Amino acid sequence: MEPTPVKPIHPTLRRIALVAVLFMPMMAEAHPGHTGFALRDGFLHPWLGLDHLLAMLAVGLWARQGQGLSAGGNRRPLLLLPALFILAVALGAIAGERLGGSGVVESLIAASLIALGALLAAARGLPLAISITLVPAMGLVHGWAHGAEMPADAPMQAWFAGFLSATALLHLCGIGLASLAMRRDAALALRAGGVGLAAVGCGLLAGL
Repeated sequence: MEPTPVKPIHPTLRRIALVAVLFMPMMAEAHPGHTGFALRDGFLHPWLGLDHLLAMLAVGLWARQGQGLSAGGNRRPLLLLPALFILAVALGAIAGERLGGSGVVESLIAASLIALGALLAAARGLPLAISITLVPAMGLVHGWAHGAEMPADAPMQAWFAGFLSATALLHLCGIGLASLAMRRDAALALRAGGVGLAAVGCGLLAGL
């Protein structure tokens, strides 16, 4: 039985990634003072935290992998799951900014890496109803940490714009990496990456 052919990444996603890369530094320079620093620091926040960086890449990887696993290359996982994650990150960040962080949140973040790693390693499609419940739950805990770690004097809108832009860009990077792997018939590399991700999650959980 021949594998289902994987459709090339949508041109719109490529354009979004290009615009994000080109304009993010310009946005930071265009907002001097506290706003500029908050936008820059908010954008860097997901990149500098290994747990956030890996999780956001993994959501893009899993969304692309799920498209290949679904019948006929259904694009719904590719577009819907990252969008739901970003929305949940924003909502979680509002709660985190108001209520602060906790050890429970850090444990849940580590658990999200284990879950995403297991899903990538298993390379099995989930029913969309389960996916759209699981992904926002992960986004909430990551967003909570972003909100809780926002500097006290940072403008909220700039900080949020920064880390949400970075989140979207990391999702697109994950989608691009998965697309490259699947085009080169390297699906095994995705599964191996999932095993590694789950191991990192276990390590983080053990260290808490």
